[in-house]
Amino acid sequence: MRKTALVPVYNEESTIRAVIEVIAPLVDLLIIVDDGYSDGSLALALKWARGHNHVEVLQLPENLGMSSPHMQGFFDVAERLH
Repeated sequence: MRKTALVPVYNEESTIRAVIEVIAPLVDLLIIVDDGYSDGSLALALKWARGHNHVEVLQLPENLGMSSPHMQGFFDVAERLH
């Protein structure tokens, strides 16, 4: 059984690194979905993911609300299952 974590992100520059450093070792796949950042969250996530082959970063083109990053992440996981 594989464990996957989905982390939606919107303006989490001050906390994102601490969160993904705790979650990443616990899962086989970590999907970070950025919901139209306006701070440095995306850049931090992309930089951190480069050194971790089981971490992927998805980017929404703009802020689409709380449910959008969850849905994008779920769609991504569902595609992997087919």
